[in-house]
Amino acid sequence: MNRYWRIFSTGLSFIVFGLGGLFLSFFVFPIVLVAIQDPLKKKKVIRKIITLTFRFFMNFMHTLGVIRFKTESIETLHSENSCLLIANHPTLIDVVSIIAHCPNACCIVKEELWSNTYVRKIVQAAGYIPNTDADLMLKRCEEAISNGDVLIIFPEGTRTKPNEEPKFQRGAAHIALMLKCEVRCVEINCSPITLTKGLPWYRVPSRRADFTLSVRDRINSNDHVLEDMPRPKAARVITRVFLKQYCSTP
Repeated sequence: MNRYWRIFSTGLSFIVFGLGGLFLSFFVFPIVLVAIQDPLKKKKVIRKIITLTFRFFMNFMHTLGVIRFKTESIETLHSENSCLLIANHPTLIDVVSIIAHCPNACCIVKEELWSNTYVRKIVQAAGYIPNTDADLMLKRCEEAISNGDVLIIFPEGTRTKPNEEPKFQRGAAHIALMLKCEVRCVEINCSPITLTKGLPWYRVPSRRADFTLSVRDRINSNDHVLEDMPRPKAARVITRVFLKQYCSTP
């Protein structure tokens, strides 16, 4: 019976998430966009709403018994600023769990969302960055970091395959080197595995999953590479440094 309840509760959680998104898009965010003219204040208000909404969603899933959420040093994210935040990506709700605790979060969003009629103005007002033109994206990433934002990147580019250690692409390392910014590592663990790649949402584990969000120390990329080291080699070195935070055998 417990398992059937968690299947029902998981489906209910995503229905609530979808309905909540529609409510915010059609009723709450339009009011904010019209009522607040200052772009900076508008960005802060919209991001605050997103953070509170995501935190409610996480608490909702926890209360229903879908997932048991645990955190380590999470208070660091509450006032985090001006850095690149990287994380492994085991589940469907990873970005939600991070933004739920990080009001300064800035995301790189897919081009489809940037051109979507319903959410385009929201992601623009929130200061999110489209992954369209590479040079323009890098410029906006630099502006975001200089403005105190926390730029979230998942170096794997997709969700981690179950029972495999993460494999990072070098994009995050290149951005860290080019922007000369510090990197905050966040490790996400979910056991037993659920809401992961290739696993339908209704395929719930035999027991309630423990979802742990652990905030690690910052990494200064310049401490790990030589000044005259070629950029491609430096990116490989930094990527290995990142992986040591997540892999038992990097």
